[in-house]
Amino acid sequence: MAKNIAFFTVEYIRSRNVNYQNNPGKGSIIDAKYGSTYGTSYTLGNDSYHYYPGLVDINGDPLVINVNPSLPYQTYNDKPQSFYSVLQGFVPFGASDANLDNGKDKTTNLIPLVKYSKNISKNLFKAKGTYIPKIYTNDVEKTNPNSPDYDPHYTNDASLIKSTMNYEGFRILTRIIARKRYTSDPEHVQFYDVLVRVFWIYGGKEYSYEVANQIMTWGD
Repeated sequence: MAKNIAFFTVEYIRSRNVNYQNNPGKGSIIDAKYGSTYGTSYTLGNDSYHYYPGLVDINGDPLVINVNPSLPYQTYNDKPQSFYSVLQGFVPFGASDANLDNGKDKTTNLIPLVKYSKNISKNLFKAKGTYIPKIYTNDVEKTNPNSPDYDPHYTNDASLIKSTMNYEGFRILTRIIARKRYTSDPEHVQFYDVLVRVFWIYGGKEYSYEVANQIMTWGD
C-alpha cells in the first residue's frame, strides 16, 4: 500500500507541472483559475518574472520555488527558497489532517501539491493523543541544513519519539527542490529533485517507503 501511495504521489506532482510551448490557452490550469485576467506573471518564460513553466499547488497557484532555483550541489543552507516540503496525512481531500493548519503545513506553512481521493476509506491517517507532525530520526544528516538529506520535518530530539509516532495509517512527506544547471542560467527552474516518503507504524516501530525522481520543466 505504501508503495502505491508513493508512486501515486509522484505522478500527481508530475501532473501539476505547467509545461507548455506557448502561452496558456483555454482549458489550461492557468485559464481555469485566472481566465482572461492573468498577466505577465502567469504566462510562460524562463526568467524570474514568470512563474511558469513550473509546478502549482492544489489551489492552482505557482510555487515560489519556480523562480528560486538552486544549483545541483547546493543544500538548504545555501538557498532555502529553492526547497518545498510538506508532511500530510493520507486522508480524503478536505478531511481534517493534524499535519496541517488551515490547509498549510504546520512546520513550513506551505500548501500541499497533492490531494487524495474522497473515495479512500482504508489505511487513513489518524492522529492520536499527543501527536506532533515531526519525524524522529537518529540520522544527523537529516537534521543538518548543510546536508543534501535535510528536511525541516525531521527531529533528533529523543523526547519526542512517542509523540511523532502517535498515529495510525499513513503519512506522506513530499520534498521538492527547484534546480537549474549553471550559475549563468536565468533564475527559473529547469528541473525538480523530488523525494516522496511514506511512513506508517507497525509493531511499535515506524517504517517508510520512498521514491526519488526528477521532473523536467521548460518552455519558450
